[in-house]
Amino acid sequence: MVAYSSVNSARSIPIPREWARDLPPPVVMMGVPFDQVTTPQALGLIEEMIASSRPHMLATANVDFLAQVQVDASLREILLNTDLVVCDGTPLVWLSRWLGDPLPERVAGSDMVPLLFNLASEKGYRVYFLGGREEVMQLGLKNIRRRWPELKIAGAWSPPFSSLEKMDHEGILRRLHEAAPDILLVSFGCPKQEKWIAMNLHKAGIPVSVGVGASIDFIAGTYKRAPMWMRKVGLEWFFRILQEPKRLAGRYWRDICIVGPGILRQLWQMRGRGFFQRRHVVIPRPAQESPETTVSEPAAPLVELLRLPERLDALSARETELWTAAENTPHDWIIADASETQFIDSTGTGKLVRFARGCRERGGQCILAAPGPSVLQTLALMRLKEYFVIAESVEEALRLVPQTGVQAGAVPVPAPPESETIDHILEWKEAVSAANITPLETEGFEMLENLPAGSTVIINMETVRFIDSAAVGLMLRLQRRARQRHINLFFVKASDMVRRVLSLLRVENYLLTGPGEVAA
Repeated sequence: MVAYSSVNSARSIPIPREWARDLPPPVVMMGVPFDQVTTPQALGLIEEMIASSRPHMLATANVDFLAQVQVDASLREILLNTDLVVCDGTPLVWLSRWLGDPLPERVAGSDMVPLLFNLASEKGYRVYFLGGREEVMQLGLKNIRRRWPELKIAGAWSPPFSSLEKMDHEGILRRLHEAAPDILLVSFGCPKQEKWIAMNLHKAGIPVSVGVGASIDFIAGTYKRAPMWMRKVGLEWFFRILQEPKRLAGRYWRDICIVGPGILRQLWQMRGRGFFQRRHVVIPRPAQESPETTVSEPAAPLVELLRLPERLDALSARETELWTAAENTPHDWIIADASETQFIDSTGTGKLVRFARGCRERGGQCILAAPGPSVLQTLALMRLKEYFVIAESVEEALRLVPQTGVQAGAVPVPAPPESETIDHILEWKEAVSAANITPLETEGFEMLENLPAGSTVIINMETVRFIDSAAVGLMLRLQRRARQRHINLFFVKASDMVRRVLSLLRVENYLLTGPGEVAA
């Protein structure tokens, strides 16, 4: 029996977030981009999200998030593509000061939830509660109704505890569609709640979804919050340990052992590259009509060249003249030329991540061209290299831009086997990147685990027009697992552009040929 799937066809390209352009560039700490917003600003953005009626995801990231993303690539990718990541930790606010661009304040999830209830009561927003223990949920709802009698509670559901893979996603989505809330509060714990939201964000279609962790426990009175003086001096974690020593002591010690050295390495990398030199140089951007900057042949997508400055720091990340033209360009592809960039800090990295995402939101793509050792070392340190397609030169980046029509000398595209031999077919569509590989990864590995040895699986890439290195990493992991389970996995009908990326990363022969290759 042949099974078909197009898990990323509904919304492969991120939805444009016009409001994001007005935000300061995020500060990246150990691979997590923290938005520079205050609590009132975050609430204002939530209003804009609800007004848009489009689905958005929020995350309240703390020190534990930084520790987890070092070993959990899927969580890191989710946070890189989350619409708003606020800083839920006083120690992280302090650390951002050491990195040179301080976050304005702590935006704690436990403080945000009551404020969200105030906002929802005032505006008439509907709120849905998902997750947590049933008895805690009921006690929390009782307290919420007493304190916020005007709040419109769209519904509440505590699914039976199970792993993310075994959850009844369709059943939960049916409940959400019937309730039609404006705000979804998910209490599955990190990282399960973030992964569930990312997996079901567009299917649920809820304007604002946010993981709230233990916030409902605090409202229910199951756990007490630390006194205000402990929150202000960054000791709330110690108060939590006193309440749950068995569950939290080991976790917090692990976080300290991972995050402490990680932040020191990030700071040392910047200091070693002249972090404390405040010199700021912007290389003039060539005129748009220059042949060097625009490729305008009728058969090719238009290309914009963005020359990055010598120092991509907090100052240049805010340089309007540097970024505005490229952010507003109608061109399909943007090449960020980093050949002159000698230094990049946490805010410059955040700007580059946001810029690349903005390109995808507009239906285009961004290629990072000719980055030097300093840039590559910083991206590697923050585990962000896979977020970008990286070319060794501008010329090589131009070769990655897809051309219309048949390419001369193109490698023949493998054809799938006869249909009766196929046990499962997956269809990947449009753009496959760090922005959307989480559901693809979940579905792919679940499929491989459930099929018997000797099965044949096809991943059809006929309509895929872009992949990044995160997508290539997923392809490699799926192929490796398939061979471990003696399953024949074939990536078929790869476009010329996909082949060029695979060739650039030197994995074309492994993924598109190798044992059991399907003949053309």
